[in-house]
Amino acid sequence: MKFVSLASLGFALVAALGAVATPVEADSLTAGGLDARDESAVLATYNGKCYKKDNICKYKAQSGKTAICKCYVKKCPRDGAKCEFDSYKGKCYC
Repeated sequence: MKFVSLASLGFALVAALGAVATPVEADSLTAGGLDARDESAVLATYNGKCYKKDNICKYKAQSGKTAICKCYVKKCPRDGAKCEFDSYKGKCYC
């Protein structure tokens, strides 16, 4: 009985080592269509106008609708001042 369990344990260990030691091809991800997108450093900014009372920025989004975001770090200096929304960082700058 001990010999059978020892043999099956040894077989499982050898199979696991074989799976771990199998080399992975470097091009296997790109061949399967799983390559990384080249959009990681693309900065899309949208210009708009800020409003001092609520400290918000209103801008036209990509969909064409008016979007609103709260100004980040600096307060809006006056109504109608220039602001921009950075879609990469997800923050508004007034």
